[in-house]
Amino acid sequence: MPSDEIMEKFHKGTLHSGKKVKGKKRKIVKNPKQAKAILLHYLRSEGKLGPRKKGKTKHSNKKRVSAKK
Repeated sequence: MPSDEIMEKFHKGTLHSGKKVKGKKRKIVKNPKQAKAILLHYLRSEGKLGPRKKGKTKHSNKKRVSAKK
């Protein structure tokens, strides 16, 4: 599927996540962030966008422990 069809399918409610597997239903994408991630994947695979940047993440899942005095 070309990358220019991704957001159109998302807005119509026909964008599915995952691959087609015989006998299994695929879920419809309802989250706009997931639709954007799928779009970026297709743009990178078509060569229209460079590779992902590697670096520090914005948010950390680690809890900070403060020293109590």
